[in-house]
Amino acid sequence: MERELIKQKVMEVIEDTTDILREEMSEEDALMDDLDVSSLEILTIIGEIEEVFDIKVDKKEMRDIVTIGDVIDHIYNTLN
Repeated sequence: MERELIKQKVMEVIEDTTDILREEMSEEDALMDDLDVSSLEILTIIGEIEEVFDIKVDKKEMRDIVTIGDVIDHIYNTLN
């Protein structure tokens, strides 16, 4: 799957979960620090991502996911 398609789907999941508009997001944004996403919302986002991309995100791997770019890279690396 192409990285750009993954990015679009990830931002769609984040937008649906948090009501933050895609136009207000960038790959460099830290979910908690920059976008003020709660830990509960992050768990919801991860659950949706697992469902959309049919992958499993390990709890240890979740610690390394800070930015939107990290989310996209993780999915891209898992799928390819």
